[in-house]
Amino acid sequence: MGYGLPLLLILLGVLINLTGLDLTLAEKIAALEGGRFYWQNNYALATIFHAGGRNLVAVLFAGLVLVTSAGFLLPSWRRYRQSMIYVLVAASSSMLLIAGFKDITTLPCPWSLSEFGGQQPWTNLSQLFSMSLPLQHCFPSGHAAGGYAWIALGFLFPLGCQRFWLGLIPGMLLGLTFGIVQQLRGAHFISHDFFTLAICWWTAFVLSQWMNLHEVSFAEI
Repeated sequence: MGYGLPLLLILLGVLINLTGLDLTLAEKIAALEGGRFYWQNNYALATIFHAGGRNLVAVLFAGLVLVTSAGFLLPSWRRYRQSMIYVLVAASSSMLLIAGFKDITTLPCPWSLSEFGGQQPWTNLSQLFSMSLPLQHCFPSGHAAGGYAWIALGFLFPLGCQRFWLGLIPGMLLGLTFGIVQQLRGAHFISHDFFTLAICWWTAFVLSQWMNLHEVSFAEI
């Protein structure tokens, strides 16, 4: 499950993209909006869910930093310190990795395509790092990462147990919400979210295993 699920997500993302299903779904969404992504600047989607969602993630990170700091200052909170450090490192690492990918990839966003009033031609994953295309800062989905990064909460518990699945819920709900909003705005294809979730899952799993295998303890810090 730890390595298998992200590999499956990546495979599905590749198939969805290379078969053109990405473009087909984007065309159906745009058709609902009148043929183009007129909801790009919709108040509810752009202001409440996109900008507001970004602010929510910032508040969550600030709260996590405060809770982690309390683990160093308050004796009664020390037992939570290692767990909170793990979540902080895993969530921030996921988002940084995805932000790094966005800076070097050339896949355009749906709203940038000529089919929807933009100037870029449709390109698939075979041209992900094309030297002949401009950087698009679109792949994978950064906004969805602000939600999916919190699946790290599930990895505080053993894989597959009930608490593991319950711990995944906040991150999955936020990630799905942010991802759907961005697809409605024309900011991302659905395959972008598959890759984002895969990266967040892989990062959370690897870090949780690293801390256990190497017996990393922050009790003495």
